[in-house]
Amino acid sequence: MFTLISFLWFNLQSLSASIGDDKLKKIIYNIAALFILLLSRTPLFAEKKAIIFGVRGQDGSYLAELLLSKGYQVHGVVRKNSTPNPKYWEKCLKKFERRNFLLHEASLSNYEELNHLISCIDPDEIYNLAALSQVSLSFKKPIETGDINGLGPLRILTIIRDNHLENKTKFFQASSSEIFGQVREMPQRESSPFYPRSPYRVFKVCAH
Repeated sequence: MFTLISFLWFNLQSLSASIGDDKLKKIIYNIAALFILLLSRTPLFAEKKAIIFGVRGQDGSYLAELLLSKGYQVHGVVRKNSTPNPKYWEKCLKKFERRNFLLHEASLSNYEELNHLISCIDPDEIYNLAALSQVSLSFKKPIETGDINGLGPLRILTIIRDNHLENKTKFFQASSSEIFGQVREMPQRESSPFYPRSPYRVFKVCAH
């Protein structure tokens, strides 16, 4: 039932991309997003909607494929100017093409972008798999790592609260075994103490 929405979205995105004027491009994009939103809320197109941050990663693409197979309307979010594995991502897009999958650009460090996206989509589920995940890089860019990995999830939760979605939207935050850092016990359990030893690990604990 979502084929029509997906078809319209991809064509409107193509039209927007072909226009050189950035302001006009943004207007067309916003009109298209509003039109798709209104159409998706009609009884005919009523279905569960999920947002996946970090959809370009392996886990994100697998999750998108799973949710699509269950009849979800899936909104994948990628970071602006991100550099994915082109061959892998092209393969994923071919799987998602003309299915109920829509792709958006937004940064976890930008509250306004996130708020606009989440409030427009009105999702049933949000999955945050996005992160700056290189431990070594987190020492060179600790502030940026904290802004994305630590404050990014907090922004999402704040937007859920501010839009009164607490009783509707479920939120999943991907964690990491890195939060245990210098391991104190084997094997780890949910009650195992955290001992993070890098900015990446510290902000993963913060998000946890």
